[in-house]
Amino acid sequence: MIKVADPNIVCIDATITEITEEQYNALHSAKEAEESIDDILAKYEPVAEKPTENELELEYIRSMKIAETSLECRKKIQDGLDIVIDGTLLHFSYAIED
Repeated sequence: MIKVADPNIVCIDATITEITEEQYNALHSAKEAEESIDDILAKYEPVAEKPTENELELEYIRSMKIAETSLECRKKIQDGLDIVIDGTLLHFSYAIED
């Protein structure tokens, strides 16, 4: 959802639902005939696609990679780094206790 900073603009939340061509044609015909679409909408259940095996696998790999990267970043931050400033070796790190 896009947040709008202008208080003069009224925003609403919307849910986008995928429909079939048959549903589209029925809704379009009702609109053209200036009929209520409530009865048409009641006949159809939302189209929900099950994720494919490849999509599930990709999501699993993605979540594992995020977890791995997060762990590596946390370790690097906690281990810190050494920097020489004006000939003095300084160590900077950040731990949970800090």
